[in-house]
Amino acid sequence: MVSFKSIIATLKVFVGLFIISILTFTSSYSNGQIKNNTQTKTIKADTLKQNHSENFKEEDENDVSNVPGLFGLMGIGLMFLGIGAGIVLTAIEVLLIIGLIGIGIISASVIIGIYYKSVESAIKTFIFSTTTTAGLFVGSIGFWILNNLVHWFTTATALFIGAVGGLLIGFIIGLSVYYVFQKLTLFLKEKYQLK
Repeated sequence: MVSFKSIIATLKVFVGLFIISILTFTSSYSNGQIKNNTQTKTIKADTLKQNHSENFKEEDENDVSNVPGLFGLMGIGLMFLGIGAGIVLTAIEVLLIIGLIGIGIISASVIIGIYYKSVESAIKTFIFSTTTTAGLFVGSIGFWILNNLVHWFTTATALFIGAVGGLLIGFIIGLSVYYVFQKLTLFLKEKYQLK
């Protein structure tokens, strides 16, 4: 799952990149302006043989471009977008944890870990319970949708075939995830010389 620290770190990176882009674009914009030379125009008069300058109507000298303001509004929009994404991810995580507690996966994993006095058995139970349950639901729904498109079986048969296939695939995925978890644990124990 996504942790709060990783969300904060990602937001810090985005804010830093945004500040750098604002500084880059606004400084290059202010340095890239060309001075307007059409404010004064020299006219040579044939009869007077002297130079006259004709002053055009000068625009307001305090005219400010809207570009920095637009960057500011985009920054505020990105901040609100990041905050909204963080709220949505947090809500999804909370609902996922509530769902796992509700169907007993986390509770069963904790009880098995306490009974066997092993964190590894608790994690193994959690991995297999999660993958087989997810496989059950995904397989049932997936095969039901496929059956509605091609009309191979009745709805009850399609749900049963999808559930059995999902359980088997979920168990195989659980085995592979647990294998990767074991290898990663051994690698980290050797690297950091843990017992």
